[in-house]
Order: sequence, then C-alpha cells, then structure tokens
Amino acid sequence: MNTIKLLLITFLINCLIINVIASSIAVEINPTNATIPGHSLEFSLGYTFTVDSEITVTDLGKFDVEGDGMAADALACLFNWDTGEKLASTVISASSTGEVTSGISTHFAAIDPVILNTGTAYMVAVEVASQEFMFGSGIATWDEDINWIEGRATGVGNPAMPDTADVTTFEIARDADACYFGPNFKFNTDDVQLPELSLSQPKTRAVFQRNDQNIAMIPIQGTYADPFTHIEARAVVMDGFIGSPTDWHIIDASPTGSNFSGTLSVAAGGWYSIEVRTFTDDLPGPSTAVDRVGVGEVFVISGQSNSANFGQPKMVPTHDTVSAWTGSSWRHGYDPQPIAYGVNGSPWSRLGDILVERFGVPIGFVTTGIGATRVDQWVPGTPYYNRIKTAIEDMGENGMRAILWHQGESDSIAGTSASVYASRLNSIIAQSRADAGWNVPWGVALASYHPYSSPAQEAEVRTGQELVIAGDPLVFQGADTDDFHNLGWLADSVHFDGTGLLEHARWWEVSIIRTFFPCDFEPNRIVDLSDFARLATCWLDSNCNSVSAFSYGCNDCDFNNDGKIDVQDLKMCIYNWLDI
Repeated sequence: MNTIKLLLITFLINCLIINVIASSIAVEINPTNATIPGHSLEFSLGYTFTVDSEITVTDLGKFDVEGDGMAADALACLFNWDTGEKLASTVISASSTGEVTSGISTHFAAIDPVILNTGTAYMVAVEVASQEFMFGSGIATWDEDINWIEGRATGVGNPAMPDTADVTTFEIARDADACYFGPNFKFNTDDVQLPELSLSQPKTRAVFQRNDQNIAMIPIQGTYADPFTHIEARAVVMDGFIGSPTDWHIIDASPTGSNFSGTLSVAAGGWYSIEVRTFTDDLPGPSTAVDRVGVGEVFVISGQSNSANFGQPKMVPTHDTVSAWTGSSWRHGYDPQPIAYGVNGSPWSRLGDILVERFGVPIGFVTTGIGATRVDQWVPGTPYYNRIKTAIEDMGENGMRAILWHQGESDSIAGTSASVYASRLNSIIAQSRADAGWNVPWGVALASYHPYSSPAQEAEVRTGQELVIAGDPLVFQGADTDDFHNLGWLADSVHFDGTGLLEHARWWEVSIIRTFFPCDFEPNRIVDLSDFARLATCWLDSNCNSVSAFSYGCNDCDFNNDGKIDVQDLKMCIYNWLDI
C-alpha cells in the first residue's frame, strides 16, 4: 500500500505554516496554542512551496478548526506558482466527514493525482470564512519533503478563489512565524510514476553570476529512467527577452546509473529555456526543459533591519528578471525578501529593477539580514554567521558579484569602538572567503545612526566601517545612509520610507558600478567615447565639484569617492580606456 502523508497546509494573513505527517501519525498541532480569530475576515488562503523529491498529490483539504463541521462548501486549488497555472481544484463539501488528527479535524476531497517535481514552486489554497481558520506560532511540524516558502492570501474580505496564482491575485505575502492555518492536502511518495527524464538543476528563475568573459557555466543535472549513451543541452532565448542562444552540446558523454550531470556555457542574458535531450547512439530519446534561467549579477545581502524587510512600502519589481533565493528555489524578487527577517519593504526589489535597466541582464539576491543585530552576533561560530555561510554554499564558487553589508545601528547603541567593530567585521569577511574558497568582494555600507545613540557613538562605528573599507582592496564603500533621517526619508525612527528605500538602492547601484565597471556608464563592458562624454558632462557641472556630488547624481563619475569630479577621475577613465 502507498504510504499516505498528510500535509498540513497552513496559510495566512500574517503568515503560513506547513506540516506533512504520515496518515498513521496525527498532524501534530497543539490546539492549546492555537487561536481562532474573532473577526469576520474572509480570504482565499494558501502558501508557496517546493518539494525535495517527486510526490503525487491525491487530496486537497481544509481544517475544521472548531470541530463543528464546515459552514459551507469550500473551493481548494493547487497551482504552479512559477507559471500561475491551476493544476487541480476540488470542492470540499460541507457535508463531508472530517478526519481527526491530534484533536483537529480536516475535511478532504480527492483530485486526479498530480505529480509535483523538484525545481518548481507550487501553491495550495482554500477559501475560508470567519471562524474557519486559526493562527499560532510553532504549533505544527513540517515534513522533510516539503520546503515552505511563504504564505499568500487574497485581499481582505475577498474569499473568491482566483483562476491563476501570482503576486497580484494573491497579493498578501507573509513569512513570519505566527501563521494562519486553513488548507491541507494528502500526498504519497511510493509508486510515484517518475518521468523518463527529469531536471533538478538549473531551477526555474535561477540567476548565475557571469564571469569576466560575460558567461556562466550553468550546471545541468537530473535523473532518467532508461539508459542512454549521451545527453545534450542547449540554451534558447525565451520570447521577449535578450541573450545569445547556444547550439546543442554534449553535457554528459557517458551517463551511468540513473543520474546525469554536466555544464553548459551560456552568455549573459535571459530569460533562457534550458533544453535537454537524450540519445541512444543516434536514436533520439526523451527530452525536457526548464524555463526562466538567467546569467547576470548575483548579490548576497547581510546585516540588520535596513538590509532586510523593515522599510515601507513593499514593492514588486517591474522586471520579471529580478529573482530572490528562498533557500531551496528561486522566485520573483518581490518584497518581503525570503530568508531575511521582516514582512515589509526592502531596497533590493528596487535595486533589482535599477540594475536590470542598467545591465540588461537578470539580477539575483540572497538576503540574510536580521533586525536589531550587532556585529558580534555575526562573527564566525555564531548561528547568524551560518546564514552567510549557507548563502555562499548555495551560490557556489564565484557564484556572486559581492556580499553587501548594511549594519551598525545596534553597535552605536552598544557603544562599540571603531577598532573592535573593524576587528569583528574583518573576521566575518575573512571567514566568508575561507568558506567560499575564493576572495569574495564585500561592499560595506556606512550605517551608524540610531535615535537612541549619541553622535560620538555613531562616529566610532562609522570609523570602524571606514577602517575595514580602507584596509582591504576587495572591500568597497557601499551605501551611505547616515543622513537619511535628516533628509526625512524614514518611515519611523529608524527604517526607510519609499524615498529612503529607493535612494538606498541607488547608492548601491553607484557603488557597484564604480567598483566593478569604472567609467563604463552604460555599462556595455567597453570604455569608449560615450563614457568620456558622460564624464565631461559631470566635470563641467559645477554641482559635481563639491562634496554634495551624490545629491546631484554625479557620483557615477566619482571613482575615488572623494566627493568631487576632477582630474583623478579622468585619469582612471583613461587607464580603463587604454586597458583593452
């Protein structure tokens, strides 16, 4: 008999949680810690997730949180979150009999079995009315086959189930710990009809860091059912996007067992569709593909709240080619960013759009920040440092352009001295490079202001950040946000408002451009006369010859970061022009 696993699918207004338990074991929810809201809000609640192995979904369900039966029929749906397509739907009858697990009753309805594959994000959702869902923190345990990403919900008082699933139809997103529980489903892993050919890498919406030759070696990995003599792959530019298609290349000349692995050289651009085909001698066999794969720029983000999701408002990037890593898959880079703490806005959704416009390639972010943290809480050996280490490991060797660090406010409150701050941050940087196996560049923001600290305390932290920047040629100055409070760019006393988030993003754009693409303003990876024309415009603008250059948009041309455009910047441009 198949082993049936019961997946607690919980969804949220303020978040969602999930748990998958075998049918012989009750769903482990502690009712004493669960609360039933007393308000009359109605939603379609769901959540996004990925799977670690192929599973077959057989039933969709809904919790009967008070155990008194369902007030009305409820529509439940399963979606492909990457494409928005509805994969299955069923009406859960109010007259159905619930299955009691650990004191909580769940009503199920069967669907035509749907196989879910690795490398794709999915969503499950159900209509709920008032008193038909519960919330609580840590009241469920999740199955090891399921990777919960975040909760999603339709707008307040809008229970109607959408026909497609995306960030506009399920507009509310939360990844906090205290979550709302509504949907449920059953799945099995035994006797799953595996596809003849399956891809585990690359994942949809993945962004790979381009190298100095403007290419990336994309890993191609997967499984197959029948033996083949060789396996080929190619990259095809998807409609509406830019890039350079490849020819077919053999990526595994002698696959053995049931797994294959190889790499494909792909030029910067995207989205691409990565197509894979098989051969037995000259006879073609099964083929498959994964869409939305890009080669561009990847950044790992770390620090405290202003590096995470504590700004206002949230934003959805205009460009589809902005991606965010969830820890197990990629998704569109809308706020709140996955992994990082907080449930509101960030600068990274905005920076993604800016860099797509500037570079013309996909942009990927791995955000790890945690609010109200001091630098000593991130040093090697701490749980927080492991967040940086995991991000580095997930992206692989040379898998990012840089790590961007925005932190310091809590150290101002703590009275951390300049020398101690510099020593601690240097230890983080050194360990990150040891763990990466290569010299990862770091961008360090100047961030020290907090309303509960003194100017003298802030000056110590800022000096510590400057010492790190000056003492390491592979550390560059990032955003300088210490005056945002004076400019009226705060949503509260510490975190940035819409203008502050945008200006924070622009600061990072400038820092990245002048560090990695100096004098290449397009950037098109060529320093030519158009770049000198831009430099001349800045040089002749009197506003650009003072320390207020950034306020006037001149800092692209301020390569040595001295606050003005002068002959030193011209010399750097000439040097880059002569360097063929």
